[in-house]
Amino acid sequence: MNRKRCLTAVLGLSLSLSLTAASWGASPAKNANVVGEYQILATTAGGLQGMQAPYMLRLDARGTPGDREQKAVHAIPAGMKMGKELPLIRPDRPAAQGTANNVPQEQQNWTLKIYWGSSKTVQKGQPLVISPQDMKSGKGKFAELAGGAGVWKGEPPSGWGWGEWPNKQSSIPVPAGASLRGGHQVTGGYLPDIQFSMDRHDFLPPLSVKTGGDVNSSISLSWSPVKGAAGYFVSAVAANQAKKETIIWTSSSRASMGMQTHEHSSRINELVSSGVVMGPDKSAADVPAGIFAGCEGVMLMASAWGEDYWASYPPRPANAPKNWKPDWTVNALFLSTWTGMPGVDVEAMSRGMGGGDYQKYQQKYQEEADEQDKQGEEKQQKQKQQKKPGLRLPVPGFKF
Repeated sequence: MNRKRCLTAVLGLSLSLSLTAASWGASPAKNANVVGEYQILATTAGGLQGMQAPYMLRLDARGTPGDREQKAVHAIPAGMKMGKELPLIRPDRPAAQGTANNVPQEQQNWTLKIYWGSSKTVQKGQPLVISPQDMKSGKGKFAELAGGAGVWKGEPPSGWGWGEWPNKQSSIPVPAGASLRGGHQVTGGYLPDIQFSMDRHDFLPPLSVKTGGDVNSSISLSWSPVKGAAGYFVSAVAANQAKKETIIWTSSSRASMGMQTHEHSSRINELVSSGVVMGPDKSAADVPAGIFAGCEGVMLMASAWGEDYWASYPPRPANAPKNWKPDWTVNALFLSTWTGMPGVDVEAMSRGMGGGDYQKYQQKYQEEADEQDKQGEEKQQKQKQQKKPGLRLPVPGFKF
């Protein structure tokens, strides 16, 4: 596996892995049989990814009854700097592609080693080793650790209307300095009129992480507190081509996979209590020395989660019964992520770059990787030409 593919596989594997009082802008449903659900996933990206796209937004509207051709729009506040509204289009996704359990094909026969806990040395009882057989079957410890994190609700029931942004009609980038604060309105043929206002919820500040050490020693990570963060999670992943091993480390108090997905703040609070996620008072972590020796492209990742935003009509009563069903609900979740590599000062690199300079850096790295691949292929070709194999006959052991 060449360096480019190795790093791609590492990224693919790594990424495959308290309710608040809201400001109510109440509007009655125009049809008693129409129910609307709206979800906003707001991400702030720092580090290498943030140099290209500092903010990301995903909008998901669903309602019943719904016709496939019915459309919806989200009228956004001026502070978003993205025009007056965003179209919500029903996704037309192809049949799911990929390999078993979303593990890259190139790593189907690799061993997975998992380390955990902030420590300069490997702690007793580590690593947890997951065999290629468990990776392929999705059973055993791999199934326990890889089981469904995140808040994706899947496709809505048959007959429901459904719209998303970004989509094939509109996918403009969210500009730096954009703000979700202000009044919002979501309307569409399969939705009630949804009006709400975000007064104190917004994109989280970016994570700023500093790293020390290298792959042959303990790697240290430290970060500045993110205002409004409910907890932090740090992880590292790399591939050892020679040993056909994927190595994962997390800051969790027990064996776990990486976390860079949106999660409800109530869930984050539970994970802080159990030690999987570090509390909001933490600001540093150490990767044990030596676990990434011989690996290529060690990728470091950090996540911070903010407080959920909830709104509904009618507003949720203090002691709502289990069968309480509002006309519509809105839920917004906030995540701040960071990606980097040991020994790379991403913040300094970012200060020295602007606009499309990240693409230039990315292109330069790609050209270097391609040149190394080319040189390797030319070397292999020369070796083949020097061997000059003889003509093989149907009799074993004879050739001339």
